[in-house]
Amino acid sequence: MECMELDSVAFARYKIYTLCCRKLLQHYHDLKAKCARAKGRGRMSLKKIERQFDDLLKDACSGIDYDLALDNVHHRLSVMENKAADAGNERVRDKLRQIREEIVTEGVRWDPCSPCHLADFRTAGQGLAKAFFEQGGREANKKLIQEKHPSLECSNMCSGKRPMCTYGDTIYVQFFPSFPFSTYFSYPFLFLHEYCHIYTEETDCKPLDGWMIYAAELFCKNNWSELASCYSLSAVQKRTFSTFSRRKVRGLAKTGYDLAEDVNLWVGDTDFLKITWDLASYPPALADELSFHTEFLLLMEDYTSLDKGNVLAVEAQKAETAQQLLGVLSAPKA
Repeated sequence: MECMELDSVAFARYKIYTLCCRKLLQHYHDLKAKCARAKGRGRMSLKKIERQFDDLLKDACSGIDYDLALDNVHHRLSVMENKAADAGNERVRDKLRQIREEIVTEGVRWDPCSPCHLADFRTAGQGLAKAFFEQGGREANKKLIQEKHPSLECSNMCSGKRPMCTYGDTIYVQFFPSFPFSTYFSYPFLFLHEYCHIYTEETDCKPLDGWMIYAAELFCKNNWSELASCYSLSAVQKRTFSTFSRRKVRGLAKTGYDLAEDVNLWVGDTDFLKITWDLASYPPALADELSFHTEFLLLMEDYTSLDKGNVLAVEAQKAETAQQLLGVLSAPKA
């Protein structure tokens, strides 16, 4: 991964952020188990540790010197260890100590721009996107899978505080000091979303962006056992991405996300995914045309109402394509 556009301060902040998040992710399951077994009124809950870890990240990433940030992390985790010990949670203390020691030891040689750092996340995201389209995607999507091989860069190219975006043939990973650890945990699914963009016909329909996020979540949920084993994904990564989506997806994308959920509730998973694969393969409209995507999603808004939802469910099951469904539902009623 290229980090050429990061200045020394931004690089130092991204370095401490990724190092800490990486170690927390590696030990999260064990930490969760030890917190669950902790006893006593003063025990340190997992939620409390998560909040303190996010505070630690925010503080460490506010500085300009990596070594000072590493010392800060060492101190903050030592304080957390002592609190766990004072509460009688020795196992939690020992796990926090292990995380701290590994951060300090590996921090000397840690390079967030090393090709191997995000390789597993990127491979997982690309693999999930391929599995999504290979299960039911159309020929247009499968052709794009064969043709598109994007590069990866760390650069503040994305609008707003989005952790990832795609422009042309490049996926950009963006970082801000305010990012919580859950953003890092979500990386495989953020890559999944970007690869869905890459393997989908270009469109300016913003609600479709949110629709595709929901569809990808649904696909992963329905195929979790196989996908998690294949790409070494943890349940917390899936859960944090779902929470991330509901909190961070805004505007027209949020409208599309909510609409996708409503349509899915009426038509069921099979017909919903059939519709989604058609939407993802439909070519973009000409500049002076109302796009098929926009027309279709506007119609779905109308047909997810209480009095029309059952009609949508019946017709979606009968229709072979989204285009056919649009034609039936938009036809003048006798």
